[in-house]
Amino acid sequence: MVFSPSGPLLAVADEESRVRLWDVADPARPVARADLHTQSRFGIYSVAFSPDATTLATGDSDGTVALWDVSDPLRPRSGALLSGHAKAVAGLSFGPDGHTVASADGYDTLFDNGKGARTVRLWAVSGSARTSAFTALPAEGTFPPVFGPDSRLLAAGGEPTTVWRVDGTGAPRLLSTVQTVNPGGQAAVFGADGRTLVSGVPLKTWDMTDPAHPRSLTGGAARTVGAKSLAVDPVLPLAAARGGPGERAQVWDIGDPARPTLLGTLDSAGDGGQDLAFSADGTLLAAPTRTGGVRLWRVARHAPPEPAGDLPAVKGTRALAFGPRGRTLLVGDETGTISTWDVSRPGRPVRQGVSARHTAAITGLAFHPGGELMATAGQDGRIRLWDVRNMSRPVEITALSDGGLYPHATVGFSPDGRLLAIGDSRGVRLWTVDRTGILRRLCAESPRITPDRWAQYLPDRPYDPPCS
Repeated sequence: MVFSPSGPLLAVADEESRVRLWDVADPARPVARADLHTQSRFGIYSVAFSPDATTLATGDSDGTVALWDVSDPLRPRSGALLSGHAKAVAGLSFGPDGHTVASADGYDTLFDNGKGARTVRLWAVSGSARTSAFTALPAEGTFPPVFGPDSRLLAAGGEPTTVWRVDGTGAPRLLSTVQTVNPGGQAAVFGADGRTLVSGVPLKTWDMTDPAHPRSLTGGAARTVGAKSLAVDPVLPLAAARGGPGERAQVWDIGDPARPTLLGTLDSAGDGGQDLAFSADGTLLAAPTRTGGVRLWRVARHAPPEPAGDLPAVKGTRALAFGPRGRTLLVGDETGTISTWDVSRPGRPVRQGVSARHTAAITGLAFHPGGELMATAGQDGRIRLWDVRNMSRPVEITALSDGGLYPHATVGFSPDGRLLAIGDSRGVRLWTVDRTGILRRLCAESPRITPDRWAQYLPDRPYDPPCS
């Protein structure tokens, strides 16, 4: 049995494969609220509440962990089943943030008399569902998560902006909080030098040499609003910013971070969080037009941006992203359609491919630095990964699982290709997308394929097991 961390709820498991929830606000007169029925053969061995008391985990005699949504104790709902233990689950515990469950098996005297190895497993969860995200960061706000050029820092949230260390040497760690311009929050982005964080309209900058102690470079410069959308040029010291929905985007020279200089205002407008994008060679900027199309702008230092071309047949642009090499542009529109464009000749852009797997407006787009993978987010709540080695035919690989939907999400890959960050109103979640690291982990956790097993399933092929 276990008490809820908050509120007068008690969960009691019995030998009849049942967990009963009791309201014990009056300990002298407990009231039964609901029963959770399982398919256990020999009963439930362990129970645990999540820190927010909305999820209950139960450990079965058959080695299964079941998750239950008990946010309404009168109407509990079954969630994910976590299978992997070979023995009864004798111990359960949620991590402090509620996104990890630890389960420990024990011996069953009916079968092994205490012999054999014991196992502790860690499960990533989101409420009563299993998730493939490896961690969640409590970053408040819906502004796009952005990595520093060396992939060691992540700026997230925006209400306020928080800076995290995500260098892979341990769990992500909160380093600092950057002053927010107003209650509406702000987008932020790292400069190409990795030592500067940019935000606001007009631009405000911080020196991030010591990320635990950001130092304002622009002093008391007044910011009218926190930028809704921000992008930095990967080659030139330029930044593009738009204050809010319907406002015109601006291009700034940030060669002197302490004195950003306005170079020009674009004849454009948009309301997405990821609808400004610079090309990999630093010479083009893509931005929505006032009619919802896409205009390409030629940019340079010490000069105002100049129109270079328009994409035909694009309406309702919501998100834009350039590929890491060449001049491939991704466009996500309000219908959920994603199109890929060759803009090597800005005056004559060529559409290469189209996909309409999303059923609502695109809210986020990102290109993996390797150039073979794309991530998209839509108002339908889905996060999809795509194989884009053939730009004329993007192929969906998977939809990420996180126990819910992301109707207003933005996405971003780390420059080293190791991580994918998804940001929305629930915070920021991180996924590992490094193929080498994933394969290494799979090999470490998988049993060796013996010659006999190989001969059983692959008799016509020479013995060559993976992970050998």
